[in-house]
Amino acid sequence: MHIPGATQSLSLDHLLYGFQFVKNLKAMVIVLSPEVKVVGLGGNEKLAILQGCPGAAGAAGPKGEPGATGMRGEKGSQGSPGKMGPPGERGLKGDIGGVGLKGDKGDIGVPGTINPGAKNCKELLARGNIMSGWYTIYPHDCNALTVLCDMDTDGGGWIVFQRRVDGSVDFFRDWNSYKKGFGSYLTEFWLGNDNIHLLTSFGNYITSIVCAFPHQVRFLPDCRVISL
Repeated sequence: MHIPGATQSLSLDHLLYGFQFVKNLKAMVIVLSPEVKVVGLGGNEKLAILQGCPGAAGAAGPKGEPGATGMRGEKGSQGSPGKMGPPGERGLKGDIGGVGLKGDKGDIGVPGTINPGAKNCKELLARGNIMSGWYTIYPHDCNALTVLCDMDTDGGGWIVFQRRVDGSVDFFRDWNSYKKGFGSYLTEFWLGNDNIHLLTSFGNYITSIVCAFPHQVRFLPDCRVISL
């Protein structure tokens, strides 16, 4: 028997070796090739041909061309929020914004109770202020005025409008200076013509002049007024 493409021809005896004939079996032929040629077999003889073991795998063929891009898949569901990252650096200061709209006018407040302070040093003394010193008084309505109160001389309650003690302040000044007042709270001063006028315009006062001659140097007197 000769098989095209085979490396050698086989005789009938070699082909029949190892096969079992079955009585009344016509023939069983397993085709090994599109063309099978039997050599040395008569027309009345029966033959069974079995396929042999498969041969070894051939070498891998060349890599094929990449296929076409597939269709885009559907969008998946939203995942869970991730862990918050660390805070970033502080940004630059922005530009100043425009002026905002004017707000609505507020409601009128509840009228308060007018409770001005003392009008003079005598009232301060009556309220328990027994120490001589500088106080704020209100001679008329809410017009505040800071004065030196003498709480010791002749029963206290005197407003000192001039003080001379050591000659540290120059009293040779023009009219405008005497009108407004000048000097130091700590040493010498003139209270001012305008302030003296304000004090004496709303009531009757007594003036006290106290003269002192420290170290045999003569100074102008301290002048005081007190309300009757």
